[in-house]
Amino acid sequence: AFQTVFSNMLYWLDSPAASLREVARILRPGGRAILCVPDPTFLEYCPSYHWQASGSELLRLLNRGRGDAIRWTWSPSEATRLAASVGCDVVSVRSYLSPLTLKVWDIGLRPLAPVLIRMVQQIDEANRRSMKLEWMDLLRPILVELYELDQRSRATGGFHCIVLEKIAGGPAACS
Repeated sequence: AFQTVFSNMLYWLDSPAASLREVARILRPGGRAILCVPDPTFLEYCPSYHWQASGSELLRLLNRGRGDAIRWTWSPSEATRLAASVGCDVVSVRSYLSPLTLKVWDIGLRPLAPVLIRMVQQIDEANRRSMKLEWMDLLRPILVELYELDQRSRATGGFHCIVLEKIAGGPAACS
């Protein structure tokens, strides 16, 4: 029985109910689960996840298969309902990743990733570290400002950090 469980990928699994039931099963009473899950609006903010419906080659290239990983989304009310069904309370819900951040993330460097990865693998260790530091120096001001914009955004986030607590003496599925 664990005191804490963290997952940022439950939504990759087929069944939200079965996934949450397993998390609750392995928690001790009073234990907490910290779950990062996409909100239904996530898919609205990231056009590349609709490449098949649109038939867009550009969106397919931007997505690079990520759309296959998201099996389901949760609104805070859905999370609360499912948590109660497995003997857990929702302790907190915090939304994050504004529409702007998700649009930047949706484009990102994913189309270039395979070539960049092969290129980096061919650089010796000393030069690889130097290049990573250079990339970090280049990206830091961009990412810091994006983070600050995200924090000031009043828009609903595309992801939630949901903290659940297992209720002592909850349903049998939880013990």
